[in-house]
Amino acid sequence: MRTLFVVLSVLLLGVTGGAAQETTPLRVALVIGNGAYTAVQPLDNPVRDARLIEAALKRTGFDVVAHYDATKPQVDAALRAFSRKAARADVALVYYAGHGIQLEQENWIIPVDAQLEFATDARSEAVRLEDVIAIMGPTRKLRIVVLDACRDNPFTVRFASAGRALTRGLAPVEGLPGGTVVAFSAGPGQQASDRPATGGENSPYALALARRMLEPGVELSQVLRRVRGDVMRDAPPQEPWANESRLDEDFYFVPVATRGSPRPPPTAVGSVFRDCDKCPDMVILPPGTFRMGSPENEPGRRSNEAQRIIPIRAFAMSKFEITATQWRACKAAGRCTHPGGVPIDINLPVTDVSWHDAELYVAWLNEQAGARVYRLPSEAEWEYAARAGASTAYAWGPTASHERANYGAEQCCRGARDGRDTWDGPAPVGSFPANAFGLHDMHGNVWEWTADCYSETADLADAIRGDCRFRVLRGGSWYGDPQNLRAALRLHDYPTHRAGNGGFRVARTL
Repeated sequence: MRTLFVVLSVLLLGVTGGAAQETTPLRVALVIGNGAYTAVQPLDNPVRDARLIEAALKRTGFDVVAHYDATKPQVDAALRAFSRKAARADVALVYYAGHGIQLEQENWIIPVDAQLEFATDARSEAVRLEDVIAIMGPTRKLRIVVLDACRDNPFTVRFASAGRALTRGLAPVEGLPGGTVVAFSAGPGQQASDRPATGGENSPYALALARRMLEPGVELSQVLRRVRGDVMRDAPPQEPWANESRLDEDFYFVPVATRGSPRPPPTAVGSVFRDCDKCPDMVILPPGTFRMGSPENEPGRRSNEAQRIIPIRAFAMSKFEITATQWRACKAAGRCTHPGGVPIDINLPVTDVSWHDAELYVAWLNEQAGARVYRLPSEAEWEYAARAGASTAYAWGPTASHERANYGAEQCCRGARDGRDTWDGPAPVGSFPANAFGLHDMHGNVWEWTADCYSETADLADAIRGDCRFRVLRGGSWYGDPQNLRAALRLHDYPTHRAGNGGFRVARTL
């Protein structure tokens, strides 16, 4: 079990009110991930978590140097070299993932070659947190230390034999200089989960931090609050917390673009608009209520499709599924890291993207728009948009039709060509008629990620309830049978899952 312990010593940037300065501050980072311990049980996640944070920091403009499975001499050398870089930087950050201990109210990070037969060995075999903070002293504006360390001390038996009492967890950091934040992934005395979050390859805190720091226009304290909410939802009872000293100014990992807010969208229902050159075409949907789920006599109905009346506010939905061209723009900007599918047609929907991939695209899209208005749709919003006022299994009626959608054979699972549907794989977006709301391909083509955690019984309109190890997909695909296209059909999968028949579209708050 590990904790992510964040020390942010802040002489903060001159970035206030959500806007970036004209000049970009110099940001440097040192990332260390230790898992291959020789004297105690190795850890599975630190190297993976460190690589995840390394990639996120690079995307936010940090010059990053990384070391993995580092020994004590290697850690010492890395810190000395980094101190010289930090002295010339506006912002310096150290991220450490691996074992850590508390001895008499001092926190220590543990290199992979440490033996620590006695508590006194810590001074020669480990590294004090205070020394890590000290090497960044000359940094001009902002110093950050992220300590991702083990809370169930693996050296307990050795230290106990020396008659030294050990305190569970890491110690709070007190007496911090002004402009300092200390953020933990779990409270004092609490164990932080080292299990992969939501079925993926990273611990819950590292995954949440990497994702939240990429959101444009979100101030540091708000980033930490959102991370806290994510972890409490995904890994209860773990509860991140933070200590602060004086913070005079705001800091943003990704400032809002200086070009300002997007133009107000049109208000007329059915209007199509675009916030920026790289933004997708969006359609304004009306507010209303609808009956979500399916009646008991609908062919193909599943037990998780209970009906209920759901109110929907006005919002906008992308007219088409996000295309390969739109995805490549995000990838070219360094915000989307996965290549996605390799389509032969630029108007094909992007495929082979996970829920986390889709969230990265959304974060980049908000940066392009200059405001945090884009998101994945909730399940309720998705079904409301797919039905477009209809109460039947499909927006056009009670039976599937290859004239209306791209889907597979009657018996799953393979593509099928029939009538207008001439594809054995994804079709170019807009190849089939739009529904009554003006949206294309809500049924079939590719499965579409929604924002929601999966639940059999929770309120389907609520995107944060349920089992967040899984996220919900809707709409069916070119590969599935016609019953999978039904507006009420709910599929769930790990948010790390990628497939050649999976994509997404986006919603926009009005």
